[in-house]
Amino acid sequence: MYKDYLFFSKRDRVSIACLAIAVICLNAMRIVVPKTDFFRAKLYEEYKNATDRMLMEQPQVSVEINSADSLDFLPLPGIGPVFAGRIVKYRSRLGGFLYKSQLLEVYGFTQETLDKISSKITVDKSLVKKLDVNSLEFKEILRHPYIDYEMTKVIVNKRRKSPYSSLSDFMTRTDISDTLLLKYILLP
Repeated sequence: MYKDYLFFSKRDRVSIACLAIAVICLNAMRIVVPKTDFFRAKLYEEYKNATDRMLMEQPQVSVEINSADSLDFLPLPGIGPVFAGRIVKYRSRLGGFLYKSQLLEVYGFTQETLDKISSKITVDKSLVKKLDVNSLEFKEILRHPYIDYEMTKVIVNKRRKSPYSSLSDFMTRTDISDTLLLKYILLP
């Protein structure tokens, strides 16, 4: 077998030449990959534009919080199924909301969420169910979030002698002067 001065055979030289040509070709066809930060920024911009378009296309939602069921709350920003369920449950214990700010009493509800949805909700005070303290049982009165155990005892014990005749009669006999609570009391 013939070897040249570098001790390569003809077959070795052909292999080296093919390898050199392949390296030269691969370097010439090198694919330039853009930096990932540029890619991320471009993808984020496309995502932001798409979400902005979706928000613009959505119809304006208005939810009346005293009559809405849990599904009606879902289109509101920041309200998922858990919050919607909590709002409905608290509303049923309360008898209804008198003010939008009472949503802050729902467990986990923040001022930030209220600010987001404040323009999209309404309150119909005529739908609030008032407490008939002359006829309700002890446990039914105690269920109200604004009335604690001691207050319930006072209300029930004072009405045993005679039913409450008016709101002023209720206030003097029970010594309750909480204006928000008094808005939930139903008396003749």
